[in-house]
Parts: sequence; C-alpha cells; structure tokens
Amino acid sequence: MGVAACRSAEPPGPAVTVTPPARAVKTANVAGAFYPGENAVLGKAVRSYIEAAKPQGDAAGVVALFTPHAGYAYSGAIAGEAYAQLGDRRPRTFVLLGPSHHLGAEGGVAAPTYDAFATPLGETAVDQELVAAIAEKCDVVVKNDAAFAEEHAVEVQLPFIQTLAPEAKIAPFIFCRQDGPAATSFGRALAETLRGRDDVIIVCTCDLSHYHPYDEARKLDTAFVAAFKEFDAAAIYAGDAAGDFEIDAPGPVAATFVAGKELGANRAVSLVQRNSGDVTGDIAHGVVGYFAGELVK
Repeated sequence: MGVAACRSAEPPGPAVTVTPPARAVKTANVAGAFYPGENAVLGKAVRSYIEAAKPQGDAAGVVALFTPHAGYAYSGAIAGEAYAQLGDRRPRTFVLLGPSHHLGAEGGVAAPTYDAFATPLGETAVDQELVAAIAEKCDVVVKNDAAFAEEHAVEVQLPFIQTLAPEAKIAPFIFCRQDGPAATSFGRALAETLRGRDDVIIVCTCDLSHYHPYDEARKLDTAFVAAFKEFDAAAIYAGDAAGDFEIDAPGPVAATFVAGKELGANRAVSLVQRNSGDVTGDIAHGVVGYFAGELVK
C-alpha cells in the first residue's frame, strides 16, 4: 500500500525538450585580409612563424608577451618570436590586451559578452569567469561588444593561440581609454586576479611608428625599445607624449608593466625590432614599426 500510495494518479506527460541557449560567437573581422582565410594555409603559416623562432630563456619565467598586430605578411614572423618564448608551456588562458583603432575613450576598457571568438582555425572560448573577476576589481572595465565589432588587434593573436594551445581560453580587453590612471587601475586589478596562477599568460599587442621614412622610423622605434627596457610605465607615457617614439597602445603596455611587476617580473626583454621595410625590402616609402618582447622573472 505504501508503494501504491506514492504513485501519481495522472499518466506521465510528454517529455520536455530543453533547448540550450545559443552561444554568441564573434566572427572574424580580418580573415583573408590580415591573415590567410583558409584553415590549412593559415595553420601552416602560423606554425612556420613559431618554428622559425627560438626560445631565449626559461618559459616558466615568462609573465607577459608583447606582439605586433599587423598583417602576417609584415609582422607574422615577429609575432612568432614572441609566442615561441612559451616553448612547451601551454597556458590555460591568455589575457589579451590591445588598443582600439575605432572607438574613443568613452568605450572604457572594453570586455566582450561573447562566449567565443572564431577564426578559420575554429572557435576559442572566452574565459568569462576570469573576465568577470578582473572587471569586479576595476571600474574602468565595461562590457562593450562595439569595441570588438571592427577591431583587429586582438583578433590577429588568435591563430597563434589556437595553434600553440588549442584548448586554451582567452580573456580579451580592448583599451579605448589609454590614460595612465586607467592603465594603473587595470594593471593592479589584473595582478590581483592572476596572483598565484601560473596557468595564465598576458599578451599585450602594440605597433610602433607609422608611415615615416625608413631612417626616421628606425630612430623612433629604437627609442621605444630603450624606454621599454626601462620597465617603467611612466617612461612609456613620457616618451610617447614628447614624440620621442610612437606607439598605438600606451595603455595596454603600461597596464602590462604594472601587472607584470606585481606578479614578480623583474626584466623587460626586447626580442626583435623591425619595420615593414625590413620585411618587404621597400624602404623608399613610409614604413610601419613592429616589436616583440617579454616580461620575465
């Protein structure tokens, strides 16, 4: 009787199908333009860039990488120099910091709401838990998908990450606001969030001088490298403001310096400095400067 009393008098209803919510995936902006649009061609190109470079130290001591974000024909090999420094290390998450080329400071430091970003090599999931943890500690971070709508700086890093660490996630941030206080606030929040986590790497992407004659560009970019080696955020802002050099991402660089120091980095290492004239051989026209570097402990 006890068993019968527990049974419902109503016949079972039809099975209910629960449809999972659709995933929001950011499609590529510059596939087929900045980098190859075909899976096999892109994968081969990225592997060749990484394999042609050599690690210069202990991968375990790398806190942050600095990479360019131009078309691969111009800067792919330089980016490969940076990513090669990870050796066999496979971070769980890459925190990507890049500048906005489209929005003004009102965009803040933009974080995406997307679940993943796509390239011809597939989709890379966004580590929204890490993004939220950083944003909670930094009031200049805002959810702002508009900052990613046409942007390429962060996107061109993805094929390198997908090739090097296919299972990794990303935590991408676009700096529309690049002033010193914003960079310091973000850098401290980033360091507080990442402290004790060796499974995360910071990647800061920046390009140097734009469209100067070759010799002038070399002078400007060499001045930046000298300031970079000082490992001082104030020197980056001072040199950029004085016109000693040009950089399109002072905020991301400064924030990476702030975070890097708090995470134990003690040296800023320059890996390679070149410009588009060095790559193409065309030095008769204005060139664009590129750089790869790292923070190490």
